[in-house]
Amino acid sequence: MQTRGSRLLPRILAVWLATAAAGCPTPPVEPAADGLVSLTVVNNSTEEIAYLHVSPQNSESWGPDVLGTENTIEPGQAFTLRVAPGVYDLMVENFDHVEIGRDMGVSILEDSQWVLYPE
Repeated sequence: MQTRGSRLLPRILAVWLATAAAGCPTPPVEPAADGLVSLTVVNNSTEEIAYLHVSPQNSESWGPDVLGTENTIEPGQAFTLRVAPGVYDLMVENFDHVEIGRDMGVSILEDSQWVLYPE
């Protein structure tokens, strides 16, 4: 005698296999309701980050420091900000405005991390 659960299992399996065989794509990661995604800058370098510039890839200049006067990123720490999905150029500087890291053409389409390592 079959129980109700044992008859249902082959049907569920058949639907799952048919879906997998049809090549149904997995749903993409969607930005948050506000349309923004998170960029977390992880400072694994040996220097404290005093200035963080995040500019659209097609920008002619770096634009303002997004850390502001109240924030820095010490070695071993992280800082998260929200940006519109897109392609960005990223640059960090120490307190003397000496560049300590740069990454150009970074695609940030979902929650992402930029990890800085010692040189």
